Amino acid sequence: MEKLLVRPEEAAEMLGVCRAKVFQLIASGRLQSVRVGGSRRIPADALRRFVDELLREQLGDGQENAAGGSRRRGSSSHTEREGVTAVE
Repeated sequence: MEKLLVRPEEAAEMLGVCRAKVFQLIASGRLQSVRVGGSRRIPADALRRFVDELLREQLGDGQENAAGGSRRRGSSSHTEREGVTAVE
């Protein structure tokens, strides 16, 4: 059974970022979290929403590039926000 809530350290590993970045994302409101007693936990669904948001941002950039025809096949596109980079 999949965990519904993960520790910040686990979320960092899942996202491929450091623990401090997870807390920055929480503080900025980009990543939802909850308190369970005295512990901070991140809902698994919040991680999925965050990644989906990064992908939507990336796809938005890719659609503009595809429409303009300036992007070559096989080239890499990066979107950076709050220090987290999504790579296509």
